[in-house]
Amino acid sequence: MGFLSDAYALRAMVGAGGTEMTEQFKAVGLHDAMRLVPAFLLATAIALLLAARSFPNDERAATMQARPKADRSSGG
Repeated sequence: MGFLSDAYALRAMVGAGGTEMTEQFKAVGLHDAMRLVPAFLLATAIALLLAARSFPNDERAATMQARPKADRSSGG
């Protein structure tokens, strides 16, 4: 977020014709960068959902690999 905040602050300063980075420009940059937080939260939620959905299959595969071959052939 820091890089985005600085980039947006610089854009605000240049857009306003300023020559010195003031606290007002930094505040505008931070405010604009915070607009991306919901998108990052959504991406994280989707990744967690996909990971949770694949966990039972992964667990089953790991259990099958850990069993001795005799147990696998008897089905139980």
